[in-house]
Amino acid sequence: MTILIPAYLPDERMVALVRELRAACGHKILLVNDGSPAQHDPYFAEAAALGAVVLRHEKNRGKGAALKTGFAWVLANDDGGCVTADADGQHLCKDILRVCDALAETPDLLIIGGRRFTGNVPLRSKLGNIATRITFNNLTGNYLGDTQTGLRGIPRGKLRALIELPGDRFEYEMRMLLRARAMDMEMREIPIETVYLDDNASSHFRTFQDAAKVYLPVLAAGAGMLLAIVVDLVVFALLLPRYGVLGAYLSARGAAVVVRGADLVLRRRGLPVPNRKLLRFVLMALIFSCLGLGLTMLGVLVLPIPVFVIKLIAELIVAVLLNFCKAHARR
Repeated sequence: MTILIPAYLPDERMVALVRELRAACGHKILLVNDGSPAQHDPYFAEAAALGAVVLRHEKNRGKGAALKTGFAWVLANDDGGCVTADADGQHLCKDILRVCDALAETPDLLIIGGRRFTGNVPLRSKLGNIATRITFNNLTGNYLGDTQTGLRGIPRGKLRALIELPGDRFEYEMRMLLRARAMDMEMREIPIETVYLDDNASSHFRTFQDAAKVYLPVLAAGAGMLLAIVVDLVVFALLLPRYGVLGAYLSARGAAVVVRGADLVLRRRGLPVPNRKLLRFVLMALIFSCLGLGLTMLGVLVLPIPVFVIKLIAELIVAVLLNFCKAHARR
């Protein structure tokens, strides 16, 4: 197994992490110097003296590119999987080793080292992670408590496909999660400590440019769900005057399920839909429809507001309830 650490403008914290890892385990340690200026060379030299392998990009290409370079090295030089970690001290040695152990126990799962954002967390980081988590979970139908963590255990058999993913900067890690979902790769999230040093001053994340790149692939992956919502609402509004609440609701829900089903097939790029995934899709559609219809009909009886608004409120309640259940089941 290889512990892969992409590094740009590192300091003594990277060396300290390598020292701890070398003392605590026998895994290979791979650093990718992503075009850091020459004044940072002593840190990489010291890490190499401790036994780490150091690769170098001549110019800064981004975290995603550094990860891909590392994945290619792992495929050529190691028979095991790969655990990625950050170089700035935000991932503790003990948590990295926990992810290594989890990957060794379940080598076909994508292991996510998920922070819980407790304690002294910079407001910018907390709000950014909350917004990204909500967007990812609702538009993809998955649940992860931390979608932006760089501590991940990746099965060896998935590295080739991840190297081929587009994206060279921070958006690459989000694309990795989306690709894992498309490949039906199961994810296991294990809690790790939340560590922010000096108000996260060492982060190279650009708030607006990189945030836009992170959100675009998520929105693209959720386009089918957004389209299904629009179709549902339009069909319901058009048919309500003629067919009443029940007829309009069932027709709208049926149209939305067709759109979501087509999206499921298209996103798989010709791969067959596994029976387990298909069964889950059907069950979730039935549960959502029955609960939404029940709440809508109840609302019509007791609330003196437009039916369209009642439907929106009912389905929002169902969506929140189902997301809560999924989140609880993952913990």
